[in-house]
Amino acid sequence: RLGLSLASLCHLAWGQVVARSSGRERVVFGTVLFGRLHAGAGGDRTMGLFINTLPLRLDLDGTAVEDSVHHAHARLAELMAHEHASLALAQRCSGVAAPAPLFSSILNYRHNAMPANSSTDQNNAGVHGIEWLGGEERTNYPLMLAIEDYGQALGLAAQVVHPLSADRICA
Repeated sequence: RLGLSLASLCHLAWGQVVARSSGRERVVFGTVLFGRLHAGAGGDRTMGLFINTLPLRLDLDGTAVEDSVHHAHARLAELMAHEHASLALAQRCSGVAAPAPLFSSILNYRHNAMPANSSTDQNNAGVHGIEWLGGEERTNYPLMLAIEDYGQALGLAAQVVHPLSADRICA
């Protein structure tokens, strides 16, 4: 109805979680950007990930949700113009003296395909004989939320330090 992406709404929601967890109306958290589309000539033939993490600031006062999500969307659009700027450059431009971090919370919003059991056979061999042995995601941030956007469903995974609870954050 608003003509905005679900990612913008999820960033606003995560901003609310950070605000409630910290007791602040103005919050800054990291967001993961995917920059392969703007990687330049030959970027489509280069192996590896083109990701960057930059700070996103949201002011979460008494503003109506509709206005807040428009503001979050605008801030994300502004951030895309800087998707190749390093976090070190952002730190220098911020006025926050090192070694203090720009943020201690991060959101990773990812577009994914829904996992299909049909891609594995009875021997747990994956596509074209590749076997998935397992994996584990880790972060250096005290509070991280990964949102998997499967198109028709969302998946949430949180990593938190004590005394916060991952189940409580996802709830």
